[in-house]
Amino acid sequence: MEEKEKLTQHTNQKFGYKEYEIKGVCACRSDYESDIESIIGRLGKYEDTNLSPAEIETLKAEIKGKDYLAYKLIKDKIKGCLDREKTLEKENAELKEQLKDEIKLPLVAMIQQQLDSNGNFDKSNKEQGKNGRYAVVYLDEKVWKIPMIDICSRQSYNTEACLNRLKELKEGK
Repeated sequence: MEEKEKLTQHTNQKFGYKEYEIKGVCACRSDYESDIESIIGRLGKYEDTNLSPAEIETLKAEIKGKDYLAYKLIKDKIKGCLDREKTLEKENAELKEQLKDEIKLPLVAMIQQQLDSNGNFDKSNKEQGKNGRYAVVYLDEKVWKIPMIDICSRQSYNTEACLNRLKELKEGK
């Protein structure tokens, strides 16, 4: 990059801070001194970049383009999340419509088997410990739009806790 002719020069005034002054002009005092110093400082910083006005404009356009790309990526990601939420809401509404005449909620259910990640029955002792537990299946649209399951006891075949939870749900608690 070729050195451009500068209108400013560095000075070490004011406690060693790097400052600028106009070449060949004596520092004068006036009512506008702070404004003038600010303008000279900005001009000096610009000249230190060694960039032409056209190069500055090119950089500004590149930065604006990158800002736009970042904005577009974020906007697309948010739109994807909103689209997925709408899809889930639609699927949940369809499922609810299909089940409304077949299943009346809340209801009591018993956990029969735990499935593993492949959809097969999990035969590990840890997961089999959930077998035989009673649960209440209910819908509370203030919390979630699909049915929820409350496992009501740590013991298998314990109906008391499950019936108490069912009573609470029917009473609106």
